[in-house]
Order: sequence, then structure tokens, then C-alpha cells
Amino acid sequence: MFNEANYENAVISLLETIGYTHLYGPDIERDYHNPLYLEAFNDQISRINSKAHSQAIEEVANKITRFERGTLVQQNKTFMDYLQNGVEVSYQDKGQTKTDIIRLIDYAKPDNNAFHVINQWTVIENENKRPDIVVDEN
Repeated sequence: MFNEANYENAVISLLETIGYTHLYGPDIERDYHNPLYLEAFNDQISRINSKAHSQAIEEVANKITRFERGTLVQQNKTFMDYLQNGVEVSYQDKGQTKTDIIRLIDYAKPDNNAFHVINQWTVIENENKRPDIVVDEN
């Protein structure tokens, strides 16, 4: 019999065969109000942007989790631009404001990216939401 759990496990197995790492959402300690897997995100962003200033790395997570202006379509366009072209961030370094472009994905060296499939990933946004599967590529 093919039920929801079987479907979920089949998708996870399929993604594992192409190199994704499976994680079980409830086993990950995190802030349930933030949809990002911040620990993995920060590690990967630092790896992909190894020469970037640490404050620029910190700012990128703040910037992508807090843009709420515009319609959903406009927000999706903004995020797609971030994925394709990187995120422009400003930070302070020795009393001066500097800017940098922080890449979310390493297109030149795909092995620098981490690929996760996470099931039962709870997010609290007015109410609990728990998608069966979340695919994380960063």
C-alpha cells in the first residue's frame, strides 16, 4: 500500500541516491520561527565565500530572512536574483562601511555546495506548519 509515509520515504531515498544528505527535522535544534537551517546555511556560506568578511557572512542571513516588501511574486523574484547573482550586503570594518556580494550557491564548484533533504521541518508562522519534505541546496 502506498501512503503518505511511503511517498515521503521514496522521495528521500531518491534524493539520497543523487547525493543529498537526509536529516530528520525534529532532531535539529533550532529556532522554529526561522525557516532556514541556519547552522548549515552559515557553514556553507562561509565555505563558498571564504574570503568574505565575517560581518558580511552574518549580514546575509539577516537580509534574506527579513525582506518582506512587495507581493509574493516580487519577493520570489528578489530571492531568485539572490540565488543567481548573490546578495549585496553592507557591514562595518575598522570604522568604515563596506559592501560585498555574498554568493548563496557556488556555480563554478558545485561540490562546494551542500544538498540536504529534510523531512518533518516545522516552521511557526502564525501557526505550526510542517512540510513533509524540504530540499535545501546551499
